This record gives sequence, C-alpha cells and structure tokens, in this order.
Amino acid sequence: MSNPDIDDPFAAASKGQLEQMLAQAESYLNAQLHSGTAADQRALVFAGFLAATVVAVGGGASALLVSANNLFLGYLGFLTVGGLLFALGQAVHAARPVSFEYAGNSPAQWAEDVRLSKPVIESMREQASHYAGMIAANNLTLEANGKWLRRSQVSALAVLASSGLAYLAFFLARDFGPILCP
Repeated sequence: MSNPDIDDPFAAASKGQLEQMLAQAESYLNAQLHSGTAADQRALVFAGFLAATVVAVGGGASALLVSANNLFLGYLGFLTVGGLLFALGQAVHAARPVSFEYAGNSPAQWAEDVRLSKPVIESMREQASHYAGMIAANNLTLEANGKWLRRSQVSALAVLASSGLAYLAFFLARDFGPILCP
C-alpha cells in the first residue's frame, strides 16, 4: 500500500467521502457547463441586437450622407456604428470557443492505474484532486468570458450615451442657439 502524499488534501478521506466528493464534483462540473453555455447564449443574443442596431444606424447614416440633408448626423451615425462594432466584437469574443473541462474521463485514463494495480481509493483521491483543478480552471474561463461580455455592454452603453448627448447638443445648438446667442 502506498503512503498518502502529505500535500494531498484528500489523503485522509474515506472511500465514502471520496464517492460523495466525486459525485458532487461531477455535478458541479455539469453546472459549470450549463452556466457557460447560457453565458455564451447571452453573449450571442446581445451580439445579435448590436448587429441589428449597426445595420439600422448605418443605413440611416448612409441615407443622411447620400442625401446631404445633415452631414453632422450622418457622420455621427457612422461614429456610432464604429463604436457598436467594437462592442459587437467584444460580445462575440465572450462567446468564442474556449478550453473547458468536462465531468468524467475516458476509460483509457485508467489504464495506468490498472497496470499498476493501484488501489481504487488511491485512484479516487487522484480523481478528486483532478476534479478540483478542473473546477478551478472552468471558474477562470467563466470569469474571463463574463468580463468580456460586461466590457461589451459597457462599451455599447458608452457609445450610445455619448452619441445621444452629441445628438442632443446638435439639436439644442441648432434650435436654441439663435435664441440664446443672438
């Protein structure tokens, strides 16, 4: 029988504890997968809304520039489109394919344990440590992708707010400028 590693946090765990830990770890990994899939869906839906907004604003800006009715608003529209395309890129980046850890393993991964006649409890301890690392890696991935989606949302709001303020300033200056500054 091998001596448990002093650095192994699961060295003193009983077989029953390990069975429970492994079941809970697999459940946690599956929940992370569902959460990651839902986050990707949110990012892509947001990207879809941004894409539709880009088309609408770009079309309006083009019409303004082609007709030469209002060059300022046409150029402002294209600046808005540029900012929204940046936010769109961030949203798509949040949903890009990434490395992700899944519950379970291939039977081929047990070949070494079988060859060495390793006690099952020792293999279970190794699996518990492996799952702990997988959960930590998934948490980092989920957190990083969440930050990209939040950046996209903040970018889109900043672009829309600044464009809205520029639009408002333009109309206030045009409509009330002659009154305020005769």
